[in-house]
This record gives sequence, C-alpha cells and structure tokens, in this order.
Amino acid sequence: VLVYSVRGQCRSISVLTVYLMKKYKWNLYKTLEFLHARRPDLQIRNNFLNQLTIVEKKLQLQGLGAATNDWNELFDDPNNFESEELLLRNTYLNSKITQDSLVLY
Repeated sequence: VLVYSVRGQCRSISVLTVYLMKKYKWNLYKTLEFLHARRPDLQIRNNFLNQLTIVEKKLQLQGLGAATNDWNELFDDPNNFESEELLLRNTYLNSKITQDSLVLY
C-alpha cells in the first residue's frame, strides 16, 4: 500500500490507521505508535482521533477488532518468517533501538 501525503496529516493518516488496524488486528494505540515511529512529524486533529476511536469500537463489535495490544504479540503465526506483521514489528522495534541509542549520546 502506498499512501502519498505531502504533510502526513489527518486524512492520509486516518486511512492508513484503519487499514493497519483491520489488516493486522492492532488496536488504535499500537497502530499510531507504529506510524509515529515511521513518521515522527505526523499530526492528527482531535476530531479525526475521535472518529478513529469510534472505528476501533465498531471493529471490536464486528469481531474484527484488536487481537494484539503490544509489540510482543503477533496476530499472525510468529514462526512464519515471511509474515508481513513480523516484518513490521521488527521494523518498529529496530526504530526504537535506534532512537534510544541516539538519546544516549
């Protein structure tokens, strides 16, 4: 999926957030945490955040909601090394290691 946005704000983030929440069964917090790690300057207005909260609740009611809440859990089979979710999780965790090491220096 390619989402092009010059400023990385509101609509594009909202669309990508819902996509990731549905595809990987992530909760809203985990999804926004991932997106922020990839694009630290992202901004989202409160009304869009409120709408995303409503979408998250609707997904839960439909049985399509979050199956994982933190980065130690995978919805997909953790032994499947071709898993897209595993790749995204490792990308996120590696970005956190890089950010933490930059803070130390």
